[in-house]
Amino acid sequence: MKTTHPVKKSPKKPLLPSELAQLYLQLERLQIAGIPISESITTLVQNQGEMGQRAKATLTYLRRGKSLAEAGQRAGLFVGLDVTLIQIAESGGIYTEVFHQLAQSYEEQARYQQQIKSRLTWPFIILLLAIVIQPLPGLVLGQITLGGYLRMTVGLIMQLGLLSWIIWHLPQWLHHRCFQPLSLGILWDKLQLIIPYWNRWYIRRTVRNFMRSLGLMLQAGLPILEALPKAYEIVDNLIMRQHLQQIIIHLQQGRTLRKLFRR
Repeated sequence: MKTTHPVKKSPKKPLLPSELAQLYLQLERLQIAGIPISESITTLVQNQGEMGQRAKATLTYLRRGKSLAEAGQRAGLFVGLDVTLIQIAESGGIYTEVFHQLAQSYEEQARYQQQIKSRLTWPFIILLLAIVIQPLPGLVLGQITLGGYLRMTVGLIMQLGLLSWIIWHLPQWLHHRCFQPLSLGILWDKLQLIIPYWNRWYIRRTVRNFMRSLGLMLQAGLPILEALPKAYEIVDNLIMRQHLQQIIIHLQQGRTLRKLFRR
């Protein structure tokens, strides 16, 4: 197995897990049918929306002599760890196996996201109804004006939306290099590990994503000492990454993964 090389990062965001599951399932079926990669990508161009556009750009790069991994990465069709796995597929001639693993992984992620959305739908609806209904008697009785009612309802919803957006992007902002001298990123990482209830879910999710990524690379045939550094890259929390990086040190000392996880 040849060593994989890093490819320049794409500025585009990954497709949705459901779209990626469909993408890799299509590629797997086309490989089973014996369709060459360039013709498979041509078939993907027929898809609607962002996937079709990125497949078209990928095909352009392929015709310029780029490898599938680099072409798909530049076009945003393959992002992150997927690029490494496609490189492994190219070097080992195991496209079908890698596409199958990726399709299963993203299908599981899409199913998990759908479960979360379904569980959050009713609480979200109840919250909106509470915001809208609570000041309604005051409007009917003339105690508040229509403008006041809108401020208490629409205004509050917009404020909550803005707050949620800030919280969602806050980790990315705090880890920006301009804040590194203040160590705000480390402070945020520590906070995520000590907040009750949140910390358990966050640690489980991070470890699960790390192990899934590592497992995909190992199944594709990448040596574990080469796969581990690439799996560490998906761990955003620097404290957790430092703890997980102890694995490679123990392996280099001759210990096995089974012994490590029994501890």
